[in-house]
Formats: sequence, structure tokens, C-alpha cells
Amino acid sequence: MSRSMATLVRRALSSHAWTQNQLRAFNIQVVEQSLPENFLKKQLPPVPPGTLRHFSETMDRELAPDDETYQLLSYLDYEQKIEALKVRSTVDNFMLTLLETMGYVSSRYSIVFGLPLPLITCGKNFSAEMDIGIRGEIGYLLLVQKAIGRKNPEPRLIAEAIAAYQENKIIRETELHLPTLNEITFPGITHVGTVPTFYKIKVTAELNDAVVDGTFRATPTVVYRHTPQLPHSNREGMNSLDNRAKILQYYQAFKPFIQS
Repeated sequence: MSRSMATLVRRALSSHAWTQNQLRAFNIQVVEQSLPENFLKKQLPPVPPGTLRHFSETMDRELAPDDETYQLLSYLDYEQKIEALKVRSTVDNFMLTLLETMGYVSSRYSIVFGLPLPLITCGKNFSAEMDIGIRGEIGYLLLVQKAIGRKNPEPRLIAEAIAAYQENKIIRETELHLPTLNEITFPGITHVGTVPTFYKIKVTAELNDAVVDGTFRATPTVVYRHTPQLPHSNREGMNSLDNRAKILQYYQAFKPFIQS
């Protein structure tokens, strides 16, 4: 245990104010994993046929073979325009539509966006406002956070996972009358422009207690991350068809980790 980490000041902050300092203060460590380690696969699955295959192969929306592909390409064009202007849209229509098209949302799950969750930290009530969340009967199952400017979205995503743990705990205890889980691993995605990074965020009862009370945990909490390796520069994002196809493969591989 690092003595300097134990003596860091733990402040009550909303999720958007979390930085690497908060992760260090609560002894949360992010570890990069390889594809087989994180996705439990040696190779990525192919892009599914139909709309997603068309989307991966079509640059000009006017050449889209169906309305669904045209809509995805239209939202992608808009996303790239606002990214170039360095502004942030209130609703990430591209990501919402992509997740729905990829089957992340089913009859058992609902998708929410811009919803503030209560976050109790250091004995005070704050909030965590996730960009997108997928929710089932037992609570939140997936969290998605977009980068704002040059600010690293990783600490904010982790704070949102802790808030989701607190919310799921209330749902289990008061609505479903189920015992509290000692730990929940949340699949999470951050994206800078249209390029994602994938996470598995294990929130334990001990970590939650430390955040609620504002105390230091001697045992580190490990968050696992996988950064996709793309054929072309991340700056090109999904504007490159090769990048686009590879990113869709990653999303397809990550989907099984959403479990109710």
C-alpha cells in the first residue's frame, strides 16, 4: 500500500468532477488487458449481416441500401460534425441507435440517457449523470460515457458504476426483496469521438462503503480495460471503413457481458 495514497484527501464530488486523483484516493487501479483476457476470445466475431454489414461497407449515406443503414450513417455524419466543432450534443443519437441496432437492447432491457443517479460519497449526496445506461429488472447492466473535450472519461465512468451499484442495491432490497450482492461487475464503455474503450468495473460492498464513508481501502479495487487496436489512426474514428468494421466487431464481442 502506498502511504501517499492513503493520505490523499477524499472529497465529496459529483461524477463529472472525478479525476485520477479520486481513483487514487479510493485505491482504484485500472489494468489494461489483452483481447483474450478481456473478451475471453482469441479472435473477434465477424460483423453481423444486414444493416450492420451495410453500415461497415458504405461511406456515403445516399448509397445506403435500406432506411436503417441510412439512419446510422446520418447520425454518424452528425456525430463527426459536432466532434469537429468541439461541441457536445445533449443526446448521443448515434450511440443510442448503434446499441439498439447491435441488439444491446431487448424486450427485457430498456435504454436510458442523461439520467442522474444519486451518488453518496464522503457522507454527502451528489449525483452521477451517465450518458447512456442499459437497465434490466434488477437495475443497471451497462454504462456508456462519452469524453467531454480533452477530459479523460474513465474516472467519471467508474464513479457512475459506483452510483449504479448503490441504485441496484436499493432496487434489490426495497423493490425485489432480494439480498444485496457483495459485488457487481458492470460492463462499461467510454468513447472519444466514435472510438470506444471497453471496461469491466467490479464494485464491491467494501469499495462502496469506502466511497460512502470517505475512507481508504488498503486492498485495491482493480478495473479491467481493453483499448481496441484499430487498422488506422484513432483520429480517423469510424470515418475509416476499416476502423468502422473493426469497432463493430468489438461491440459484437462485448455484448455477451450484459447479463441480468
